[in-house]
Amino acid sequence: MNDNQYKIEFSRLRPKLISVARKILNDDDDAEDAVQDAMLRIWQLREQLKPPIESFAFILVRNICISIQRRRPCFTDIEEVQINIPMEEDERRRLEQTMEIVERLPDKQQTILRLRHMEGMEMSEIAALLCTTETAVRKSLSRARQSVRDMFRKTYKS
Repeated sequence: MNDNQYKIEFSRLRPKLISVARKILNDDDDAEDAVQDAMLRIWQLREQLKPPIESFAFILVRNICISIQRRRPCFTDIEEVQINIPMEEDERRRLEQTMEIVERLPDKQQTILRLRHMEGMEMSEIAALLCTTETAVRKSLSRARQSVRDMFRKTYKS
């Protein structure tokens, strides 16, 4: 791909790439940075590429966005969160016990459990974020739920 073809391709693709990056990152500045980074990487590879580069550009932007997401802090410290849902004392105690158990899970299971149940993310979104398959996310989530259930019964029901 020559310089002119590169300019034509990116003037056509840039708005679409920014749109995709915004959907993944939920931040305009980070989306612009991700697309700019992708444009730079493709510029460096332009002599080895042949148009159309749309698929490659979308995959590259997606991967850059995932890298940006991984660098972000994932969770708010539980002490900083105030739960304003009116609860009975027994419910509150059970919630605290459950959260203690969740914190003992392996990192991957804990992350998937929190993304699904606390952040409300879909399985496909979690899979994309963690660079894995939906099936692997479902299995890990199932194992995490089973572990929480078993530990709760063992620790608090005996």
